[in-house]
Amino acid sequence: MLSIRRPTFGFRYADVEPMATGGMAEVYRARLKFKRGLSKPVILKKIRTPYEKDPTWVQSFWQEAKIMAMLSHSNIVQVYDFGKSRSGYFFSMEWIDGGSLLDLTQGLKRDAEPMPDRFVFYVALEILKGLSYAHQRGVVHQDLSPSNILISVSGEVKIADFGVARFLSDSLKATPFVEGKRRYMSPEQRERKPVGPASDLYSLSVILSELFGTNYAFLKRGRCIDPQERFQTCEEMERAVYDEMKTSEGPVTGAPVTSGLVTSGLVTQREFSHYLSRCRFGVSHKTVPLSEMTAVHMHERKGGYLKVAVVILLLCVLGRQVPHFY
Repeated sequence: MLSIRRPTFGFRYADVEPMATGGMAEVYRARLKFKRGLSKPVILKKIRTPYEKDPTWVQSFWQEAKIMAMLSHSNIVQVYDFGKSRSGYFFSMEWIDGGSLLDLTQGLKRDAEPMPDRFVFYVALEILKGLSYAHQRGVVHQDLSPSNILISVSGEVKIADFGVARFLSDSLKATPFVEGKRRYMSPEQRERKPVGPASDLYSLSVILSELFGTNYAFLKRGRCIDPQERFQTCEEMERAVYDEMKTSEGPVTGAPVTSGLVTSGLVTQREFSHYLSRCRFGVSHKTVPLSEMTAVHMHERKGGYLKVAVVILLLCVLGRQVPHFY
């Protein structure tokens, strides 16, 4: 359960309301205040009191903070703040008005209306943009799943929850956490072998296979057991997706390719947003802020712990002391 005493996160956060709790964390919604009476909604996450002095959990926060300090991309959920208040270590991240891809697909299944392939192509390309950015900076997500893909009502697609992400240089080190969701984990990740970008692309291929009505050739390649037979980069998979789009939907005019990446698809963000306006998310019959709909999964732990909101941390300046806010 959430703490009986409402935590404090410093004078910059107001209207703090509890959302969810999990095995090692509590999640809240709040307003981040600025000067002249301005504010914006945010999501707050703090380590539960029993774990605040556990160096393993604290180190996990710092590891993710190091990773997230490197990642600033429109297809990755952003973090605003990280520090320590009287209530312990916490971070704040952007509020996504929408839901997860899991919520969306559950709603579509309930209505027996699968997502049209052209919109799935759009989602695929947006995810690949975010993944490409992370991979180019040496980061492997390791937990890509429908619950960690966020969809805003305006048609944005964002990757969330880098809680078990790793630098490529650390891929051989042991970890005390359950890494990812087995349904979407690559064979090498399940066997605790070295992982690389091809592992994330396997996970993405499984996700897309559940969405598409057709088992396209690029999906078969993406799900190869041998990682060497899969796509090795996001750019390579994007080109295959784009080629499949041209084959299945006809020529795409005005679709520029910049630096080898596909930057335009069959539909625009506005068109996807219009499509979403007619959909129902699985958790609610109406579109509400993500924080009210779902606590996006952090770690799947044995014993049935309640899954909590996306864990994304920001290290203000690497190597500096954690700021204190009172």
